[in-house]
Amino acid sequence: MSKKEKETPVSQQEEKKVVTRYDRKLERRREAEKKEKRDQKRNLIIGVCAAVVVLVFVASFPVRNLMAVYQKYMTVDGERVSRVEFDYYYYLAKNNYVDQVGSYLSMMGITDMSTLDSQMYSSDMTFGDYFTQVAVERMAQTRALQKEARAAGFEYDADGELKELEEGFREAAQSLELSFGDYLKEAYGPYATMGRLKKAMRENLESAAYLEKLEGENKASQEEIEAYYEENKDTYDSVDYHYLTVNAQLPTTAPDGSVPTDEDGNEVAYEPTEEEVAAAMEQARQDAQEALATVAQEGEAVTGRLRSGLSTVLADYLFDPERVQGDSSVLEDTSGNRYYVVSFDGRYRDETPTVDLRAIITQSTDAQTIYDEWKSGEATEASFIETAKKYDENGMEINDFLYEQVNTSGLEDAQAEWITAPERAAGDAAAFTGSDGVNYVFYYMGQNDPVWKINVSSLLLNQWEEEYLNGISEDILVKDRQGVQIYPETEKESSETEDGEAAGSSESSESE
Repeated sequence: MSKKEKETPVSQQEEKKVVTRYDRKLERRREAEKKEKRDQKRNLIIGVCAAVVVLVFVASFPVRNLMAVYQKYMTVDGERVSRVEFDYYYYLAKNNYVDQVGSYLSMMGITDMSTLDSQMYSSDMTFGDYFTQVAVERMAQTRALQKEARAAGFEYDADGELKELEEGFREAAQSLELSFGDYLKEAYGPYATMGRLKKAMRENLESAAYLEKLEGENKASQEEIEAYYEENKDTYDSVDYHYLTVNAQLPTTAPDGSVPTDEDGNEVAYEPTEEEVAAAMEQARQDAQEALATVAQEGEAVTGRLRSGLSTVLADYLFDPERVQGDSSVLEDTSGNRYYVVSFDGRYRDETPTVDLRAIITQSTDAQTIYDEWKSGEATEASFIETAKKYDENGMEINDFLYEQVNTSGLEDAQAEWITAPERAAGDAAAFTGSDGVNYVFYYMGQNDPVWKINVSSLLLNQWEEEYLNGISEDILVKDRQGVQIYPETEKESSETEDGEAAGSSESSESE
């Protein structure tokens, strides 16, 4: 379960996205994760569903609906869970996965999203199996958080957030020309209605609120952040260098002029012999050695590069602890049949701050027009928010159009130069039209922590969160309708209670 996030599905067309104020945390984590281990467990309470897969039409007979709503589909910590409740968590897992990696699914050969559930996620697990596994784990963790919250006397009123969610769903349904009921079925399964979903949604929001409270109390201290950095400098330091590449000029035709063919007689590319490759590499090495003396002046300048963005050959050289400014070398890349000529300029921890700003982002209205409209009025932060509401195309109203910890290196040059200008002050505003034609109006609020610190802090909090959730949920048993334990994966030995009954057997008298 992740930080406090709320569910806001969107259609597969991504025409409308309802975003909660907690999405900012989710986006910061995603940016940090790009520089951390890709497979680290995180986002354990899923919030925004930013892509909903194709609607699956299921026969909706009254009896089937009643069974989905009232019949036990599984038990969590001895309490019955209906099919509707399970579907809620299943679709959260599915939609979040599509949101995060959907653009890569086609590379995996998955082009028909309606078949995703039956496609293979791994050698022994379908995507449907995987989404089920994630859903079950999150139900267990939600239940565990509920118990912890009650024990701590924590109370949270989720009515306001539930109302916001419903309003967002209705707006999204209207923009997609769907009925409200059909929209919910797309988002949360064939038996979903707002009334049936509210119980699970409320539990999710209440548990997430308690987790957010704990996270606020368990943020890493400055000393812990610095200590982690010192142990992992290679991950967070940046390097500046000059370089050029000398490629080996491999022959593309046979020495005798013959044309190579395959077994069927089709013409194929010529494959150089080992001797030809060695000769070409030797010539490239000599050319690289000649360039060594001038690479610091004539080579391509690279600044602020992290180790994760370098090839192994370059990273090993540039991040060598013994490296000092002015060092230069010729590095062989045998896999690429080339040499790098490199001059080391420096290694450092990038302290460039991120920034907080409010932004209007639109494709339909000229940025300068929007800016002039705002400027002609009160031209305050409050009036900027009101102007933004008029042009909102991204569902950011619920966050008051706030973007926190923005890394300026990800912006276009004109935007980054304006934001980082020495004279920049809170309350400044400007209009930009990006190279892609998207219009931006920025309202500058101030600086925030540098990227490295945000990444380390987020990672340490993720580690605490994972350890905490695993610890409190290890005794939460999830069983299918036949009573077979499906979570945790390893069956715990049942312990005897004082009255002789096996622990966790309270559900044995429930009817199927």
